[in-house]
Amino acid sequence: RFIFTGTGVETNFYSEGRCPKAKNVTNGDLTGSLIVATDDGMIRLAGMNAGAMCMGADRFVSELKAIKKAVAFRVEAAMAKVNGERMRPEKLWGTTTFATNSANLKPVSSTNT
Repeated sequence: RFIFTGTGVETNFYSEGRCPKAKNVTNGDLTGSLIVATDDGMIRLAGMNAGAMCMGADRFVSELKAIKKAVAFRVEAAMAKVNGERMRPEKLWGTTTFATNSANLKPVSSTNT
């Protein structure tokens, strides 16, 4: 579960309430189920005390981009296998452009739903 503080909500205020509650569950042990992504040292400290894996915001964004790319690769590989074709160039991943002989799976346009 991801929690992003909304506009007007101080992250410090949220963390001060959430981290002690998490510590009651984790007993301060690192579980991997709680990740704190911030560049604020005080919030990181509170997260570490609660058993959170802590990282900077830039690293968190980089991790999400890497996951997105890995998922796109797996989807592209599966589509190529089902259609009996080679994988498309990376710049085409995530698009609905397929070869004309890709009869097995066709992308569904939003007008056909």
